[in-house]
Amino acid sequence: MKRFTQITLLFALALLVACGGDGADQPAEKAMTARSDDFGSQLATVTDHYLALKDALVEADGQSAAGHATAMRTALAAVNGESLSGDKAGKWTADKATLAAAIDGVVGADNVEAMRAAFQALSNAMIETARTYGPAERTLYVQHCPMAFNNAGADWLSADKQVVNPYFGDRMLHCGSVTETIAMK
Repeated sequence: MKRFTQITLLFALALLVACGGDGADQPAEKAMTARSDDFGSQLATVTDHYLALKDALVEADGQSAAGHATAMRTALAAVNGESLSGDKAGKWTADKATLAAAIDGVVGADNVEAMRAAFQALSNAMIETARTYGPAERTLYVQHCPMAFNNAGADWLSADKQVVNPYFGDRMLHCGSVTETIAMK
């Protein structure tokens, strides 16, 4: 019986060590997971406004586009990157500033064509954000129009595979192609 007790204690000790020691770290891990979920959820809200902004540009609706850009700026300000670790933690501060500046470009534009021009920088920043931090609760498609900006080309994100071009709207609604799929992790 003494041998059985020793084996049981060794097994319990091994299990305790394998599971994180005395259990004191477990609530912190749950809190970290919750913050990670918050980051993803907050980033999803930013992405939702980006996608609505894209759709408004497809429709050439400057008022709606401005409203979504403003809402996107507010949503971005609320994103808390404290739960990120490693390289992503330090990178988020710079990425958030890049996104904010690009959003400000859209907000400050005075017509749909200027918004579309500013949308290019915002799209590039959002694509990089989706690649780095994940596509925020959905699969996203990088789409490319080779004719945008005098044939220089431009990219954007979409939640759908079907191309609807925010740079030309109904003038060339389906001009472009899917160049990359950023899948949920």
